[in-house]
Amino acid sequence: MIDRETEACSAFSALDTLPGDDGGIAEEYADALAAIWALEKALAGRVPTNDTPDGRLLLTLAWLKQEIVAQRLPIPVEARTVFYLVGSGELNPIPGVKAPLHRLYLVLTGIGLIKPRHVPLLLSMIDDFYTDAQAIWSELPMEEREVMDDLHARGAALRLKGEWPMGNPLQRRQTGLANPVLERHIPDFNNRMTDITASLFEQWRPYAAKKPPLDPPHPGLPRNAPPEPERPYPGWFRP
Repeated sequence: MIDRETEACSAFSALDTLPGDDGGIAEEYADALAAIWALEKALAGRVPTNDTPDGRLLLTLAWLKQEIVAQRLPIPVEARTVFYLVGSGELNPIPGVKAPLHRLYLVLTGIGLIKPRHVPLLLSMIDDFYTDAQAIWSELPMEEREVMDDLHARGAALRLKGEWPMGNPLQRRQTGLANPVLERHIPDFNNRMTDITASLFEQWRPYAAKKPPLDPPHPGLPRNAPPEPERPYPGWFRP
């Protein structure tokens, strides 16, 4: 039996033929494989089967790994089991599953993971956002000032200490609905807040740095899955 470390070395060796530039697909493949191996480790001892959510995920991971090593997987690509399980959260109680499943979702949807090279962009986005808020500071209620001050402080910690936030206690307050004055006066407030907080707290690559759709070196697999078969019972669903 091939151990996981040998398998990992073999898979990454298969990616050596790909361009290593930041704009290519090799980075996405490497990020996906890292998430896949973390998930396989967390699900070790479980049975690959269509009868359970964890079993279906293991089958999907094996297929994704096969297509990545063969350099046939486009990015983005549909992976319905992964997308469904991220939304349902039913495997989150299993230790070691939630974080890598989230990272795999970001890669497969084409959102991508934030990298050190994106930090200056993120900090610039926070600075510009805070500057716009400062221009109307006297009009802001205390609650809205607190939201912007917290965001600014998180950016300062990242800039000065390299500290990524461990949590986001003000998440429910980071919306246009919760900040009506900011929403009214700052252009595109809600989208800018969403982009910044997704990158800062959820590892999303900033939208301005998002890669275009990436074709695989050996095309053949469609980006979209074929239509689902007729469901045997109304409301029946199995991802």
